[in-house]
Order: sequence, then structure tokens, then C-alpha cells
Amino acid sequence: MDGNTYTASWDHIVAMYDFDKKNEEFELRTLVKLNDNHINMARSKMKVSNAAQVFSHRVASTMKLVSDNAPKGSLLANAVGTAKFCLFMDKTFDSVNARTINPELGKPLRSAVTDKSPHIDHWKYAIKVFESMKFVNKTNGKSTIPPCIKNWIISLKSFLYLWIQLKKHNFKYFLPRHVNQDSLECFFGSVRSHGVRNINPDAYQFVCSFKTLLINNFTSIKSAGNCEHDDSDGTLDNLKQFIESGTNCSLKEPEENNIINIPMFDLPNTFDVCDFTDMTIGYISGYLARTVLKENKFCRLCKNILISNVKNNNLIRVRDYTTKSLLYPSESFQKIIYQMLYITKYILLT
Repeated sequence: MDGNTYTASWDHIVAMYDFDKKNEEFELRTLVKLNDNHINMARSKMKVSNAAQVFSHRVASTMKLVSDNAPKGSLLANAVGTAKFCLFMDKTFDSVNARTINPELGKPLRSAVTDKSPHIDHWKYAIKVFESMKFVNKTNGKSTIPPCIKNWIISLKSFLYLWIQLKKHNFKYFLPRHVNQDSLECFFGSVRSHGVRNINPDAYQFVCSFKTLLINNFTSIKSAGNCEHDDSDGTLDNLKQFIESGTNCSLKEPEENNIINIPMFDLPNTFDVCDFTDMTIGYISGYLARTVLKENKFCRLCKNILISNVKNNNLIRVRDYTTKSLLYPSESFQKIIYQMLYITKYILLT
């Protein structure tokens, strides 16, 4: 990969997950999509979504950042190879999972395959990378090439061949996500389940099952759904009455006994958190700032208050696909977010 040899280890994924949980503050983590099911593969080893979330740009960029700042000799200090592998797999997943013509989420490979798209170059590069991969057994040190690597090579070569054939028929683009066998699996599953347990039909039984399924699919009476009538007529009558009579209501001064006294409390100006947590909260603050600005059509005054031109958050920097998609929060706005989290954790819950 990149002309160099790297070593990727699942131990780095586990260490990164433990590091993220250890530095959790205000119930916030950097890798929020990862949970115990991603780490303990025996629970859900057949879920592709878990693999896609582990081998993602978010995990890769965060691991690279932590690895660059980890103490020498620590496990995560040697996790550069794993970070590069996660990023490589993220790009490869994107290249075969595009469903729109234009790039999604700022990812060039998450788009339709065209003559000018980077898919062809990436697939050729990915084939070479997969051909160079070996899995090493930590117990006996033996090297093996599992079927998944061979199948990835076959799949990518097939995509290359398919695109060549489509261009011959004047196709301008194609969406790789449409090339899957989900429909075929569902069809065979229906045939196998026809007649309760028809797991090994011969040709005649298969044709009969197919005819039956085809007829039933178009002529069977579809149910109205999975909802029962709940006798909810008139449930909005009170709301209607409230809205219609609201204009005639007169405001009354609150009685003295009904006044709620809100206690005053002092909020800290500084917070004792590690650098990694500070970057995580800064990342969240930037997201909230962008959300507010979108709602206010990027008001100039709001921009001056909410965001900063000083790009000093490394987590935002490594996660920004396009170098202009994410925003850096201002110091004052990030302080407000800190104080909100402090109120939620230490005051409202007491």
C-alpha cells in the first residue's frame, strides 16, 4: 500500500475502542457508532453494516490522530497500518456502494461510475493491494489468504469488465449499488420456504413453486396493514377548542404561590478534560454551529459569533473530507456548549 508494507491488527481496533470509552465525558464519545457488538465479532459476525462502520473514514482518521500523539511503545502508537487499512476499506466500500450520480457526503467514490470518476483507478489499485495482503495467525505465525480477499479481487475485476461492456453499449454511467444479489436471494428464499420446508427442490418442484409464487403475488388479497382500529375519533377536539378560543383568552397575572423560583448557580469557566475530549466537544460544537447557521441562512452576524477562522482542532481537520465541509467553533460558543453539558450532567440530574 503506497509502495510500503504495513501491518494491521484487530488489537488496534479494540485498543481504539477502549481508549474512546475511557475518555468519555458528558456521555459523549468520538466513535459513537461503535459498540460492544462491533468488537465482539462472535455476536454478529455476519453483519456487513458492522464491518462498514469499523472500516470507516471516521475510525481511520481518529486512529491516525491518536496514533500520531500516542506515547512511544504503546499499542496505538503502532496503529498507522490499521488506520490506513480502515481508510482503504472505506474507499473500497464507497466505490462499490454508490447509488447517486453526484457524490454523497463529499466522497468522490460515493458516486456513479463514469469515464472521469476515480473508480477505475481505485479498483485497479485496490486489486493490487488485495493481491499483496496476507493474514498472519498470531498463534503459529502462518500466513494465509482467506476467501474474502480472493472474492474481493474477483468482484473488482468483474466491475471493471462490466464497465467496459456497458461503455460499448453507450452507457454514460452506472450505479454499483444496483449490482447485487439481494433480489435473487429473496427469490430463492421464497422458493425454499414454499411448502413450509422446500429446501432442496428438483427442477419440476422449482417450476411449480415459481408459478405458485408468481400467481399469489399478484392475486392474493393484501391486508390493510398491521394496525388495528383504535377508536381515536375526537382525540383532537380539545386541541381544536384550545386553538379556536385562544384569541379570546386574557392573560392573568400569576399568583404568588404559583411562581417558580429558579436557583442561581455559578458555572465554571474552564473544564478539566483531556485534549481528546476537548477536540470531541469542539467537533460537536462545530456541528451545532453549522446547524444553526443553516437555519439562519448563514447570517453574517451569526457566523462571527459561532465560528472561528482559527483551525486549531485536529479532529475536525482529519475528519473533513473536502477541507471546507466542517466548521471550527468559536471559543465562546464552545464554552457555551461545555456549560450546557455541565448543567445537564451535574445540575439537572441532581
